[in-house]
Amino acid sequence: MEKNKDKSHLIDQLYDYLEEQIQELKTDRNQLNHKMQDMIQEKNEKEGAINNQQKIYQIRKVFS
Repeated sequence: MEKNKDKSHLIDQLYDYLEEQIQELKTDRNQLNHKMQDMIQEKNEKEGAINNQQKIYQIRKVFS
């Protein structure tokens, strides 16, 4: 009987530990997703700036 209680207690501890690990991983994933979105937005802004510079160059080329 005591073995079953110990076993049950260990299983409960393992479950709690795994639940905690899962929550930490979800938090990490969310932080990485936010960071990735920020980087994508920054990349898109830089690409937009490059495209604008190319358009400016083409316009100047036409008028020179």
